[in-house]
Amino acid sequence: MEHGSTARAAQLLAEHGILKAGQAEALGVSRRALHRLAHRGEAEVLRRGVYGWAGAPITEQRSLVEAMLAVPHGAICLTSALVYWGMTLEVPLEVWVSYKRGSARPRNLGVGLRLVCCSAQVFGLGLEQREHEGVRVVLTLSLIHISEP
Repeated sequence: MEHGSTARAAQLLAEHGILKAGQAEALGVSRRALHRLAHRGEAEVLRRGVYGWAGAPITEQRSLVEAMLAVPHGAICLTSALVYWGMTLEVPLEVWVSYKRGSARPRNLGVGLRLVCCSAQVFGLGLEQREHEGVRVVLTLSLIHISEP
């Protein structure tokens, strides 16, 4: 049974590229199976509860994908969004992610993320969704997506 679960986990990772432990469980694969794949070197832990196929090519959008996995109710904003839209040559050291005031402040973000808290009115301005590596990435379209006092 365990062998089949691990094989199914490998199949899902091959199909999706990146897989959250909760997604895997919803598809009938245990977290243990993902952990076994990581232990054997077939998968890598991208962040807590998020697994990627080991040796998979890293795309330009990987940091954005990882940011959205860390802050699923957020949106890529400011310099990070400008880089995505090809409007600047600056490469930020962190991925800027906005989230709506009143929603739970994301925790355990790890290194490389900068949070911006916005009112619901500002947060909802000019958002566009794209999909990269099987993950929904929300980006701001507006140049001014700012933090409010």
